[in-house]
Amino acid sequence: MRDYSGMLQEFAKFTNLVNAQGRTPTESDIDYFVEKFLTMPYGFLYEGVYIYSAKHIDRETGKVRMDPKGDSYAKLEKKVKPLLVAKVEEIYSALGTDEEPFSWDPEPIGVDELATRNAMNMGISKAEWNNLSGTDRRSHEATVKATVYLSRVKSRIKAFNERAIPFILRQTMNHPIQAGVYSTTTGKGEVIRKDEDGQPFIISNEKDLQKYLASATIDGFPAAQDEQLRYLWFVPSPSGDNIKIAIIDIDNPAGLPDSKVRKGVRHISKKLEENGHPHIIMFTGSSYQVWFSRNEFQPLGSIADARTLVTSLMYNKEMFEIGDGKARTKAIDKKLLWIDTTVFAAGKANRMFFNLHYPSEKSQKKFSGLVSLPVGVGDIEKFDPLTNAHPEEVLKHFDRYAAVVSQFFDLAQMGQDYEVEAAPPCIRHEVRDQDHTLLSHLVENSEIIKVPAEDIEAVLEDEEDVICYIKERGVSAVLHYNSMGSIRVAGKTLSTKTVKKSGGTSVKVKSVKAILITSGGTVVYDDFICRDLERYCEAQNISKLTIVGSVVKRDMVGNNQGAQSVRSILQRKEGINPFEARELNFVSYKLVTFDKSVASLPLGKQLEELKKIQTARITPTPYFPIQGTVGKNVKKLFRGLLVQRKVGSLVVSGEEDYLITSRRTIKAVIMGIDMRSSLYQTDAPSIPPVFLAVTKKHSKFGPIYVTIGKAQVVLPKKDREELKRLVKGESNTYEDREGNMVTSYENVIPLKARVDTFAEAIEIVEPKIVVEVQYDDISPAMTAALPHNFVTQSTGKKFRPVAKQLWATPLIGAQVIGITDLSSTRVSDISITQDPLLDVTGKRPPKGMSILDALPNPRRERVLKNGAFFGVPTSRRIHIGGEYSDHWYDTKTKTWTSGVVGGRAAPIDLVSTRGGLPGEFEEAAMRSKKGEPGFKVFVDENAMTTSGSPVPYYTITGLGSMYQDAVDDVYGVGGPFGSSVITMDGTLEYGTTQMPYGEQLEATRSGNRKQQLEDLKILQSQVGKIPTSRDPELRGGEYEDQNAMFYSKVDQGYHDAHKAFEEELKKALSKNKISEKQFQDLLEANKILTNPVVKSDAWNARVTEYAKEYERWKDSPDPKESWENLSQGLFGAWELPILEKERLMREAELKYSLSEDDMGAINTRFGAPMSGELLESVLSDLYEEEEEDDESTFEIDSE
Repeated sequence: MRDYSGMLQEFAKFTNLVNAQGRTPTESDIDYFVEKFLTMPYGFLYEGVYIYSAKHIDRETGKVRMDPKGDSYAKLEKKVKPLLVAKVEEIYSALGTDEEPFSWDPEPIGVDELATRNAMNMGISKAEWNNLSGTDRRSHEATVKATVYLSRVKSRIKAFNERAIPFILRQTMNHPIQAGVYSTTTGKGEVIRKDEDGQPFIISNEKDLQKYLASATIDGFPAAQDEQLRYLWFVPSPSGDNIKIAIIDIDNPAGLPDSKVRKGVRHISKKLEENGHPHIIMFTGSSYQVWFSRNEFQPLGSIADARTLVTSLMYNKEMFEIGDGKARTKAIDKKLLWIDTTVFAAGKANRMFFNLHYPSEKSQKKFSGLVSLPVGVGDIEKFDPLTNAHPEEVLKHFDRYAAVVSQFFDLAQMGQDYEVEAAPPCIRHEVRDQDHTLLSHLVENSEIIKVPAEDIEAVLEDEEDVICYIKERGVSAVLHYNSMGSIRVAGKTLSTKTVKKSGGTSVKVKSVKAILITSGGTVVYDDFICRDLERYCEAQNISKLTIVGSVVKRDMVGNNQGAQSVRSILQRKEGINPFEARELNFVSYKLVTFDKSVASLPLGKQLEELKKIQTARITPTPYFPIQGTVGKNVKKLFRGLLVQRKVGSLVVSGEEDYLITSRRTIKAVIMGIDMRSSLYQTDAPSIPPVFLAVTKKHSKFGPIYVTIGKAQVVLPKKDREELKRLVKGESNTYEDREGNMVTSYENVIPLKARVDTFAEAIEIVEPKIVVEVQYDDISPAMTAALPHNFVTQSTGKKFRPVAKQLWATPLIGAQVIGITDLSSTRVSDISITQDPLLDVTGKRPPKGMSILDALPNPRRERVLKNGAFFGVPTSRRIHIGGEYSDHWYDTKTKTWTSGVVGGRAAPIDLVSTRGGLPGEFEEAAMRSKKGEPGFKVFVDENAMTTSGSPVPYYTITGLGSMYQDAVDDVYGVGGPFGSSVITMDGTLEYGTTQMPYGEQLEATRSGNRKQQLEDLKILQSQVGKIPTSRDPELRGGEYEDQNAMFYSKVDQGYHDAHKAFEEELKKALSKNKISEKQFQDLLEANKILTNPVVKSDAWNARVTEYAKEYERWKDSPDPKESWENLSQGLFGAWELPILEKERLMREAELKYSLSEDDMGAINTRFGAPMSGELLESVLSDLYEEEEEDDESTFEIDSE
């Protein structure tokens, strides 16, 4: 009976990781695990953790994790999947429904069409498929797979809509909306324009909005819970008068290259910017629109006025045709872009941001399924729709994109905050109530253990079940609502007064129902956040609500700007400015009262309820339940959140409560002083704010110092004064040519040596002092890095600017907290690698706002140059997007040419998904592994290597010669691994002494004597050998079933013959009655030295396995587990140092082996003394043997 314990052990690791995402494992998760567990040779990485596969040998038992002997993949899948489903149901009571984000094609498609595609991939022709009966097609595996796949896609679209729809409704409140639905059953779409009574559907208030979010249909109109809902259009101006926004629609009926379309978009943006119009660019899913609002001089007026404005501003006869359908015809004839003025009309609906590009009932054009989203001016050229507008990618960064759209709607004064009621006054109470009872609920005031990030694993070692939630950087506060009012501050009940004077003076007193109180006791009410809370509670009939969280401020692309930016708004001397206050948001992380106290509820239940409380400015924090190996998983979670710039602090609640802060430290040098500070301008004894630098290696300039932002110095007064002296160096006062007394400092770089444009802002100093710096985060926005390095001059080494412009990501909230005794010339101590988010680039940041650059950890691909003729690279670069043109002008070469214009180059893996792109042969390779019908490609993933190539490649595949381009195999022998075919003992070294095939053809008359010798060795070696059996019954090795998932690559016949030979030899030797001591005496007497026995074949295979795992780890994306930690889980502790030596030795041999030129020089310039014999036997050159000493030879009789 098969033992499943090893599989269940690995499945437990897998489900813990799924659970750490806040999800219950789904059927798709189980399918993923089964596929990887049964097909991968050793294991697979999931969420940064290595999961062993069935074939992996457990070192404790010496057996594979699960023996697949005798069963095909299909049989194994049928046996193990029910076991795993039952295990999930046992632990979680039911399978989960929330699918994990995955790579899927966003193109709208119905189940029938997808099933047809699946059938054709399985080798069934379209005619054969259509000839099947309806019942047979519906029950066919192709349809089942299509149904399951589309179910997963709908789950992900539902997750997208849960974020997008509330945002859309708040921005379009009081405007008619229209709903687009799509049926995967029929593959058709439809737009629902009015409700069942024929009336426009309008969301007028928060109560309507909450009802819409909770319903599948309202008065016959599709609502948020309708699984077919794909988009919501809205009518910007029902009447066409007094419009707040205008829309410029850019079409390309002439089929111009994509680069010309983007150039047109940039031109429109520039014209609007020059005329002071706030604007936003929308990618619609297939084309572009530019929305704009009034400038400070005049309103937009009517739609007709806006069209006239667009026509005058955008007039460019070499770029656009502007107007209706007639203009479209002209645009086609003249090869121009068309600005369609009919799109923006009174009462006409337009696509809204965060709609999915799905079909309506009338349109016949192709639909992409991509998201309509904002595109930054700085992203126009590099925006890639297939990647950046995919629903998964937008969902991942939704808050950032939403921040951009919100800012535009705020400037246009559209949406819930402007079209329902006037902006609130934003009142701050005159008394700070630091003893208010609500403040007792703050996390800071509870018993909590503060944990440094590096100690997470050790401190949480004993925890078994925890919940983690994010506490964002900002000002901690409590938000409270009471429907009865009666809220007291500083002993008095709060109320507001409204004074009316028309027709006599009247005063209206209103009780305050909602307040926000910060950790410092500042009380704010009648502001945007409190009004949001009040609206929500009234819509949900909540009488009391108290939540705890952080007041945060974000920039225009959603980056958290820290606590100080919030305080500057709340503590403004003149009072709170409503225009600034609208930028504040409240991120909640604790639910205290929900009509009644919920303190007794488990934290998980509290957070689940808190998740429901969402408004435009109140959002719940993400939370993550974690079970199992808590310490390791929490550490991994925290690192991931840091890289995504999503965490200020992480609160971990288990048996104890812990606080892990994202505030971290690095070592840096002081490279500048802020000349604009009052401390500098008054020449105060204490050091002013300083500019910090770290080092980065440069191939041309060596170690260079790059600035990473400004820091406040938070040291004691005495240390600040001493630091100033150390940084600036000794002073020297002298009289200049004009008779003025001038003071210079030893370490200050003279102005005449400066080449930057910051001479009036930063005093550059030679980096002498290494300091400890603490900071909140790293900004994604690039700033000038002012690169410097040490150069050797006649007067010695000087610190001077580098003749190259660089930009770096600066620290946020940096403070100098200590002075170290480290040397500033030890560059490894102050390297940029101390934080993975620190980055330096020589590429100038784009002009205008860039959303893509603000996204965390932008991917940078490096171009790998491949050779040719042998090995299939694990990935290759392809061109995505763009259009073919046979006549376009290349501005770089300044020539007319033909080819693809626009689009982008991107890497695509051979058999795995990368960056949202499925592997080129991923499905075909998986069919080969599973033994499924259809087009199949064999790729031996064990045969991946980098030998002889800078890129990883597969040496064994079923792919043709057109894919074999990893290694320049000029000898035609199968690359480095073919060397065993041409040489038996390494006398001819691959790539050195062989002659390229082309040269061999030309040298047939002279012959290749060395090659002939090697051929003779091969011939001699085969004499008397047992040939490999061709009998399939003798193949299979360890697993004999040829239909089994795994089989030995070594011929069983050879093993049998070799075993028989060993038995005969053992039998012959057994007749000799020589003890081990006698044998050793004989060896010593004859001066024969023995080496330790090494199981060379098995060990070489082990080293190869180690090297492959190292290459897989090296090529895996960051962030990732260190090789030291990962390797300990794959290999034994005793063998790791030896394996690493072997790997390094192989690398060294590859790097330092003699080249063909080296060997040529030896062969042509170095001559060995001749023996004097005129004719020497060809066979005498086969092997060089040491001459035997006759006196030392010995013989042992076998009889």
